Parts: sequence; structure tokens; C-alpha cells
Amino acid sequence: MSDRNDKTRADDLALYMFPTCPYCRRVMSTADALDVEVEYRNIRQHPEYREELIEARGQKTVPVLRIASSEAGESDEWMPESRDIEQYLAERFGDGEVPSRPLTYYLTDWRYLLGLGFVLLVVAQTLGLV
Repeated sequence: MSDRNDKTRADDLALYMFPTCPYCRRVMSTADALDVEVEYRNIRQHPEYREELIEARGQKTVPVLRIASSEAGESDEWMPESRDIEQYLAERFGDGEVPSRPLTYYLTDWRYLLGLGFVLLVVAQTLGLV
């Protein structure tokens, strides 16, 4: 990975998120893999961001990528759904393919680790080890 200074700054993008949201983490991981610096707007830490999101979309679910309009008088685009956001970033800043996740992504995802632990428990029970 490159230095933060080497990242492409996407001034027209803002990701409404919160850090413990697994879908938000997916999008942030993709942006990082593509070396794209996106403004993160934590809706739990900053109530004003939550209000912006609710005003624009009528709900506070995240992640949502806000794409600022470059044309005067046009409204911004609000893109929900982590997979759609990842694909948009891959097409705009990469080769169109969503980058694969590094092993560290999975080792810090509690849902993945919980699932892995469950599988290991079932295997251990099947083998009579537990």
C-alpha cells in the first residue's frame, strides 16, 4: 500500500458511515485498496451528518456514498448499498474489478471470526475432540 499522501483525493465523494458497521468497513477497505481518499462522515459521532443523511434519503442506514454534482443546479447523487459503492469506486478509480480483501480484513471482522469459530467447533465435535 502506498502512503496516505500518494492517495487520489476524491473531493466530490463523502461516505456516510460508522466504523463498526461491517458493510462500511467493506467500502472503506475497497477505497483503501484503490488508494482513494474519501471523506468519511461518521453518523454516530456527528449528529449533523446523520441529519443530512435522513434529510436526503429519509433513513439513516449506512453506508451511503454522496457524489457531489459538478453541475450548478443539479442535485447530488446518493448511492446506498456497499456492493454498488465498491463497484462504482472500482470503475472510477481502478480497472473495474473490486479488489480482493487482504487476510487482515478477515482477521479483524468479528462476524467472520465467529463463523470460523463455529465451523471449527462443529468439526471438533464431529471428530470427537470436544
